[in-house]
Amino acid sequence: MKTDAFLKGVRWTPLFVVFLGYIYLMTSSRVPIGGVALFQLMFTVVAGLALVTLFIQREPFRFPRPARWLAMFTAWGGVTALTSDFAPLVVDATILFAKILIIYLMAVNALRTRKQIRLFFVFMLAWYLFYPTRGAYLNYFVFDYTTFGRAMWAYQYENPNDLAAFTIIQMSVAGSLILMGGARWIRGLGLISIPAFFFLIILTQSRGAFLAVLAGAAFVVGTGRKKTRMVLMFAAVGVLVFAMAPESVWERFGRLATVTSVEDIDQLDSEASAEGRWDIWTVAATIIADRPITGVGLGVYRLAHEQYSQLADVNPLVKKAMDTHSTYLRTTAETGFPGLFLFLGMVASVLLYAERIRRQCKTERPQDMAILTVLMAGLIGYLMAGIFGSYTEQVMTYMHMATVWAFAALCERELRHAPAAGTRVGSRRFKAPRTAPANAFPVMPPVMPPAPNARPTLR
Repeated sequence: MKTDAFLKGVRWTPLFVVFLGYIYLMTSSRVPIGGVALFQLMFTVVAGLALVTLFIQREPFRFPRPARWLAMFTAWGGVTALTSDFAPLVVDATILFAKILIIYLMAVNALRTRKQIRLFFVFMLAWYLFYPTRGAYLNYFVFDYTTFGRAMWAYQYENPNDLAAFTIIQMSVAGSLILMGGARWIRGLGLISIPAFFFLIILTQSRGAFLAVLAGAAFVVGTGRKKTRMVLMFAAVGVLVFAMAPESVWERFGRLATVTSVEDIDQLDSEASAEGRWDIWTVAATIIADRPITGVGLGVYRLAHEQYSQLADVNPLVKKAMDTHSTYLRTTAETGFPGLFLFLGMVASVLLYAERIRRQCKTERPQDMAILTVLMAGLIGYLMAGIFGSYTEQVMTYMHMATVWAFAALCERELRHAPAAGTRVGSRRFKAPRTAPANAFPVMPPVMPPAPNARPTLR
C-alpha cells in the first residue's frame, strides 16, 4: 500500500481537517511565531472552528455519555466560583473547560471511520516523534539540558513526569497502529515508536510512569489471548531498553526498595521531589478537609496552596504557589467530592463502554478486541500516572478518552451491521459461515406415493 492508497477513501470532512490541525497544535505545543499568548489564542480559534464545523456536519451529532459527564463537571466548576476567594479566575478556568468540552466533541464526531482513525494515529505519532520525542533526546544526549539528569523537552513537556505520562498514551496508539495492519511503513512506524517511547520514559526516570507502564502491560497480558507471546514480547523490549539505560536511571529506581515507611521518603532522591510531594499532598488534604463540597474553586489550586501552606507544618520550600502533583487530589481540592465524582464518572463511562464492546468483539473481531485492549491499557496506565501528576486541565487526557470511545463506537456499529461474506473492513476479510458438507448426514431416499388407479399387489 503506497501513500496515495493509504489516503484513498479517507472522509475529508471540514471537522476532520480542523481536528487534524488541532492535533498538530496539541502535540507540538507551538505555533510558527509567538509564544504562550498566541498559542492560547490559536486554541480559542480552533475551539471556535470546531464549534462551527460541528453544526454544519452532515452526520448525526454525537453527544456521548462521557461528554455529558464532562459537561456536568464543567458546570459544577462554574458553581464553585460562588464560594471561591478567586471567583474571576474560576470563571476563566470554567471557560477553559468549556473549550475542552468542544474539543472532546470535535474528536468523537470527527473520528467515524476506520481510515480516519488510522490516519489520525499516523498523524499524531509522526508529530509526537518529531517534536517532544526528538527534542527530549537532543536535550539529553546532545545539549545536556535536563532536570536533575532527567529527560525533558519544553512547553507542556518540560516536566519529566508529564512527558512520561503523555508518552504512555502514545505507546498505546503505536501498538494499536501495528494491530490495525496496513502498509509496511505504517506498521514500521508503530514498531519504531514503541521502543523509542519506552526508552524515553526510562530517561525521564519517572517512577510513577514506570509503574503505570507495568500496570498497562499487566492489563494487556491479563485480558489478552496469547499471554505467553505477549509476555515474551514485553520482556524483550524491556531487556533491550534497560540495557541501554544510563546508570543514573538504575540508581533512582533502586531507591524505591529503601522506602519502608513515611520517614524514609527523603531517601528516594537527592532533589527531594518525593519528600516535597508528600508535603504538598499534606496541604492538599488540609484543603479538602476544610472545603469538602465546593473546594477552593476550579483551576485555582496553586493560589489556595500558597495560602494554606503558610499555616501547615511542612517544608518551607513548598510554602508557595505549587501544584498538587496528583490529578485526583487537585480535582477534589478544587471542586470538592462532587467534582471528583463527576470526573471519575466520566472516566468510568469510557472504560465500561469500551470493555463491553471489547468483550463483544472477542469471537467475531479478535483484531478489534486487541486494539481496544491496547487503547484501554494506555488510558489505564495514564490514569495511574495521574496519581503522581496533575492532568485535569491537559487536553490530551480527554483526547485519549475520546479516541477510546470513538473506536469502540466504530466496532459497535460494525458489529451491528455485519458486512456480507467476502467484503473487506479495514484489513480483515469476512468469510461466510461454515456449512456442513453434503455427505455429513445420511439422506433417506424419498418415498413415492402410489399411483391413483394402481391395483393392490397380492402376495
